[in-house]
Amino acid sequence: MSTLQYMAGGSRKYGISASSVKILGGEGVKIRWKKDTILEVTFLDIQQDAGWREEDTAMKRPPDSDIVCRCVGHYLKTDKDLLYLSMMLSGKKRDQTVIPIGCIKRVRVLKGK
Repeated sequence: MSTLQYMAGGSRKYGISASSVKILGGEGVKIRWKKDTILEVTFLDIQQDAGWREEDTAMKRPPDSDIVCRCVGHYLKTDKDLLYLSMMLSGKKRDQTVIPIGCIKRVRVLKGK
């Protein structure tokens, strides 16, 4: 089993549970998932627009609808930088999706293994 770092202080203080947690990074409580646990991951993605604009406009945060993404996949593992998921399986073969841990906003367990 692998681990990710979660918000310390327990579920009562932050209104979260083991099946729906928000990642803040840094030190915290370790939550463990077994391989192939189905997770929904909400994460920040890049947003790029090559159109010209004034500097003050370019410095504004884009709307969340442009930068917040969600995906669902089978949990594979985590390391110090990445969460590994597999979204498609065929026999013993599978695809690979990796999400930088620093970009993850929330992980929700949809089905435990």
